[in-house]
Amino acid sequence: MGNQRQFIRGKGFSISLYETDEKYASVTINGITAKVVRKKGDNNGQGGLPTYTNTSNMYFKEGHNGDIIQGAYYGKDRKIRISFDWAHEHYNDPKKGGNGKRFEKGVVHIHPYTTDENGKVVRKGINARLMTDNEIKKFGAIIKFFNPNVKFKNDKKKK
Repeated sequence: MGNQRQFIRGKGFSISLYETDEKYASVTINGITAKVVRKKGDNNGQGGLPTYTNTSNMYFKEGHNGDIIQGAYYGKDRKIRISFDWAHEHYNDPKKGGNGKRFEKGVVHIHPYTTDENGKVVRKGINARLMTDNEIKKFGAIIKFFNPNVKFKNDKKKK
């Protein structure tokens, strides 16, 4: 698990920057294998998720309060394709080119990724978005497994 500089196509990584968080079991739901990882030496939940995966389709991250606060899905090429955030309020700031949409804390919003002309993985655009119905069907159960308190766009408020 690591980033582009450590990635060796088909062979893993020259140096692994991340380690499995042994407090959590690896699970497979809807054909997606996921586990919780942390950056080596990060004991307070400040490190992000790796740009490249080694063996899992998804990685999740624990925050400093012990809750799972972020996830990422990786393609067959082992590069990050989507990150899922919910531990903060998010605003697509129009002053920075955003569309003005807001996502309250606890609501999963997505940041898509792409590969640029130099082969570098980059976050695609500045506008986060809600999960589509198909994404909720595909990823919803595994996200809820790691954090049952998250909300999706079509969650009904409990009375």
